[in-house]
Amino acid sequence: MTGYESVEVRDGEYDGGQHYNRLRDEIRELPTRELEQYLLVLWRLIDQRSARSMDEVLFFDLLRSAFTAEAPEFDERWLASVKPPGWPTDDGFADGGLEYTRAVIRFQAAELHRMRGKQLADEMRFFGVWSETRHHWYNFDPHSLLECGAAGLWDGEQPVAWSWGLIGELLETGRIYE
Repeated sequence: MTGYESVEVRDGEYDGGQHYNRLRDEIRELPTRELEQYLLVLWRLIDQRSARSMDEVLFFDLLRSAFTAEAPEFDERWLASVKPPGWPTDDGFADGGLEYTRAVIRFQAAELHRMRGKQLADEMRFFGVWSETRHHWYNFDPHSLLECGAAGLWDGEQPVAWSWGLIGELLETGRIYE
């Protein structure tokens, strides 16, 4: 346990910054790795635990564990993924967002795989690059992607709905958030 309490709305106020701070604190000291490898591990971990209901503890455990677990090989079939899935509707996800998150991971891992030795070699990439499939990227390592995703998602406006889709939203927001 990390010492963080579950964040709740108190006195009509919600502080999404608490989730941002928790994520930042939990990953700060973890060793970095290539984002593609991180995503491959995250895919495997999600696959192993997908029968469980998403909650705050599982959410942070998955994100933390993907930094250190052994990465599987890239699945070349994922290269067929050339666009991100559409953002969820106001109605949410029919399946809790599991397929959305899987589609985000496939897309992002395929994009990063295609960018090896090209856009990923650009020292100025953190100012933003366009992928070969014409999608914009700002963050290329797990730490910056997760931190920027959290900053974009948890701006304090509304409580977090813990779902499998939240991981996909975090990853996609992190890809495009400066």
